[in-house]
Amino acid sequence: MSRGNIYLFQKAFFYTVDSSGRSWGRLNPDGPNTPPLTSHAYELRGPISMTPPQGSMARSIFRGGGQLEGSAFMGLNELNEGSFGLSQADADAIALMSGSLVDSTSLTGAKIFSNNPLRPTPMVGGLLFGAQFQRRDSTATDWWWLNYPLVTGKLDVGGLTQEAGTNPVPVTCTFTPSASGYFPNGRPFGSAQGWYNNQTFEYAITTRKGLALSTFIADGVATSFIVGYRPSYNDVTGGNTQNWFARNGNALVPTSFNTTTGVVVMPTTGAANDVNVVLYQTDYLAI
Repeated sequence: MSRGNIYLFQKAFFYTVDSSGRSWGRLNPDGPNTPPLTSHAYELRGPISMTPPQGSMARSIFRGGGQLEGSAFMGLNELNEGSFGLSQADADAIALMSGSLVDSTSLTGAKIFSNNPLRPTPMVGGLLFGAQFQRRDSTATDWWWLNYPLVTGKLDVGGLTQEAGTNPVPVTCTFTPSASGYFPNGRPFGSAQGWYNNQTFEYAITTRKGLALSTFIADGVATSFIVGYRPSYNDVTGGNTQNWFARNGNALVPTSFNTTTGVVVMPTTGAANDVNVVLYQTDYLAI
């Protein structure tokens, strides 16, 4: 599943992350949080297009004896902002990415929100973008995913207009990535990827089905939790076959994963405040 054509940008998700790179879904890792809690990566509705951050390389030029001797790149010098557009304005998404709240109490029947531009420490999270992927080595249509595991960014509603057209007032997001050493479930990058210093700003995944991400903050009592969509596969072999489970960044092999109810049954309760994360494949059917 590594060769084909990418088309039809369909899915975009944002999730918060803690200092160990683990997804907390829509929760603020800094709290207050009282487990047990289940939270899912937030779907950003109506993706239109995405422009990835573009890097530039540091370059040395060598001159001597009145002539050019050569030049050499010295590694990444700068990484600019990326951006993406959405067709739908979403108060909850704007508040989530800005680390603020949607106020529905000050004015009954209304919602008040902001992208919180004066916050000195932007909300840290991850972005997951999904498009269709038509394989050239078979007749199958798969998914192509880009993950930026550590970003800060903000959503803005564009200016208003009276003109018609396609998405006349889109929502835009600018984001800037940082180097990360972790997958969204907290598992570390390593020798299997071969990335320099076991870190990267972005990476791609190809899958047969769509991807979703759910997090369960344990209370030391519950042995199960429910994901956000029906999973396409019930496989729990090794904890990383079709679906990828982790607890506190370590491998976790569940007892079962139900494709109808979405229930993950864990082998043990674990301790209070354990962070259990699953990156799973789905057709996005409601539970």
